[in-house]
Amino acid sequence: MKNSSLTQFLKTRGLLLILLLAFVIRIGFFVSLQPWNKEVVDKAIIVSDGIGYHHLALSLLSKKSFEDFDAFRTPGYPLFVALMYGISAGSVWFVLLIQIFLNLISVLLVYKIALTLFSRKIALLSAFLFAIDIHQALFAVTLLTDTFFVFLFLASVLYLCKSIKENDFSSLCLSALFLGISTLVRPISFLFPLVAVIFILVLCRLTLKMRLVYALVFGLIFIIAISPWLIHNYAKYGEAKLSSISGYNLLFYNVAYTEVYKTGKTIEQVTGEFNALAIKQGIDTTDRYLFKNSTIYADIAHRYIKDNFILYCKRHLMGIVNMYAGIGIPHITAIFHLESKPVIADQFAGPGIFTRIRNYFSSRTAAEILITYGLGLYLFIIYLFSLSGIFILVKRRERFVFLFILIILYFSALTGVVGSVRYRIPIMPFFDILCAVGLLPLYEKIMDKFSRVKI
Repeated sequence: MKNSSLTQFLKTRGLLLILLLAFVIRIGFFVSLQPWNKEVVDKAIIVSDGIGYHHLALSLLSKKSFEDFDAFRTPGYPLFVALMYGISAGSVWFVLLIQIFLNLISVLLVYKIALTLFSRKIALLSAFLFAIDIHQALFAVTLLTDTFFVFLFLASVLYLCKSIKENDFSSLCLSALFLGISTLVRPISFLFPLVAVIFILVLCRLTLKMRLVYALVFGLIFIIAISPWLIHNYAKYGEAKLSSISGYNLLFYNVAYTEVYKTGKTIEQVTGEFNALAIKQGIDTTDRYLFKNSTIYADIAHRYIKDNFILYCKRHLMGIVNMYAGIGIPHITAIFHLESKPVIADQFAGPGIFTRIRNYFSSRTAAEILITYGLGLYLFIIYLFSLSGIFILVKRRERFVFLFILIILYFSALTGVVGSVRYRIPIMPFFDILCAVGLLPLYEKIMDKFSRVKI
């Protein structure tokens, strides 16, 4: 008698178990963090970018307007936080709890994307890999845009896949709408409609005329979705743009850290020098985030990149390596109250990867090294089997593999010199799906052995 009960159970209850596992991991982070503790909120949650989102959300609640918004931030995430604050009397823990449930919905979206394009086994494996992704759990309990953005972006990709696979016009409209909303959360997806339009034109099994209509409608709905903020900024600043963040980040982060690496100066010295140069070129010192200032910052940055092109390209590639290889140890140890030693060198302007690895292991605690090995093994498996999955799908001439590759390349290219761990959060779901394709043959062998075990 063959024991197929485990296989049958996984078939019928697999997704539910995966969702339960994802919830346990994320609620573990939530409980360990203790976001209901005011001291934790002040010292560990409302920090960095979270400070700005928190104050903008409070402003929306009190003034019922965008009066306190500058040109730097888009309204999507502050609106979401303000809504959660309004429901919960300003409780930060409630925002993080809702983000956990949004991340659980993202598990379902990963499952649905893989199921739409491939098989249920691949869908379950994809959802499982996303569920055990510690960094997805980590950023679900931060007051940052990542979890909300991933939820919206995955919804957009799901409907884009459905529209292309099934020639479904309503799915196309929903995809464009979700992409527009996600862009109001994080402007990094502003150019992604170009990727979507390419796939509509190339992969839709429609007449050329209808493909052009689909592409036009997608673009129009996307612009309509982001237009309220474009109109707001035009009325307030005379610029129909989403944000002034690009010029500021290019100069004061990407170029600045390249100069830190080149000269050995501190980041404070370099940013001070660039700011002095920008003042000479006429920036408005009363508001550093104006669109006019962003243009000046971008001009200075472009001249620097032109003069230091090879060096900048090397540091840009190093930033991509940092993004893919990053573990985020300080964030993880802080949440679980583990001993952590300070970082020796600035990761964005540090030495080469091998020197950094050697320095890292010579200065970490036992707990940090253990976490690093565990997460490093997870990432190694994901990347290795993703390559295998790409090879399998290309061999099968599965057209959607190129959509996943372009999504990965899109976010990778925009990473820049400052390659933070959080920048890979939006692309990991697509690595998970590709990895599941590569892992499936091994998974089937293991399950076949289980099914042949005799009682």
